[in-house]
Amino acid sequence: MNPSGARELSRVIQQRLTNQLTALRGKRPESGHGLDLGRGVRRWFARPSGQGHPPAVVVSTVIEAVIADVWDDVRHIASHVSWMHDAAAIRFVGAQTEGTGTIFECDTKIGPFSLTDVMEITSWEDQRRMGVRHVGLVTGVGEFTLAALGPNRTEFCWSEDLIFPWYMGGPIGAWVARPVLRLIWSKNLANLKARIEGLAQRPPRG
Repeated sequence: MNPSGARELSRVIQQRLTNQLTALRGKRPESGHGLDLGRGVRRWFARPSGQGHPPAVVVSTVIEAVIADVWDDVRHIASHVSWMHDAAAIRFVGAQTEGTGTIFECDTKIGPFSLTDVMEITSWEDQRRMGVRHVGLVTGVGEFTLAALGPNRTEFCWSEDLIFPWYMGGPIGAWVARPVLRLIWSKNLANLKARIEGLAQRPPRG
């Protein structure tokens, strides 16, 4: 794609994602007060070649639960659709459902874009981390990390470093999407926090 075509594509993606971010925040867009993403895109074009794609999106939360309970919930990959706003369905490829080497498909919808994300678990350390490699149309890596902050407090961190296909803007689209992804994933972690803390507060069965 030539520079003028890439700039036009980035403008379209910027407008779509700005509208989506505004909708997620519950506000109406005001003329002249959209996200100032054009400056960042121009900086991307001005970067010397070979500097790689945009840095990872990182979000985190503190869950009032023991680290073992947090891990026992997130280790069940199929249950992620219950707290991930952008995940519609998860299907495993093969019989393996956890641990390094697990492969699964995730039907994902973010704003105007829908796709099936294919992921492979690349690291799995009980109560510490779960890493994935995206091997579908969207490529890149992601990781959940857990850290105990006390007897009943756990920090849960989620990082993603994604490369979009050309029709989603490639590296430019990934850069432009970062504020939207950060907002969606922060809401996902709020859902996870509420889910796990709610389970922890349930009285034991008699």
